[in-house]
Amino acid sequence: GLNLPSGLAVSSDKGDCRIFTRCIQVEGQGFEYVIFFQPSKKKSVCLFQPGPYLEGPPGFTHSGSLAAMMDETFSKTAFLAGEGVFTLSFNIRFKNLIPMSSLVVMDIEVGKIEDQKLYMSCIAHSRDQQTVYTKSSGKGAPSPAPGPVLPPPTPR
Repeated sequence: GLNLPSGLAVSSDKGDCRIFTRCIQVEGQGFEYVIFFQPSKKKSVCLFQPGPYLEGPPGFTHSGSLAAMMDETFSKTAFLAGEGVFTLSFNIRFKNLIPMSSLVVMDIEVGKIEDQKLYMSCIAHSRDQQTVYTKSSGKGAPSPAPGPVLPPPTPR
């Protein structure tokens, strides 16, 4: 199994850390998305429009950027459902390439919570629901509690 630290330390005291999917500062060029959460159903809908910095094969979105977006949406959905998680496993089945700048609709659902593990699924499709881009599933464990802020390592 995966060994988790008893606490997580902040890696920088400069406030320069950011969520990976928000790492591209130029608007419209990277991960452009919004997540809508339905608390009563423990479901989310994410609208994602990949920018040109996320291109993989010419004219299409890099599959890794979609995987990162799905993982981020799993994490946000779990957090909003009151089940902050650390991803243990993530399985993705690519069905169709996503044309650059297309709108992708991701439907995320908390399937079950069992033995302190959270099971989730996602289907990413076109807005007209005629094209399925990916199907994925994931399993998460409760996030470790934040630990004390540690000073940076001393250079040797």
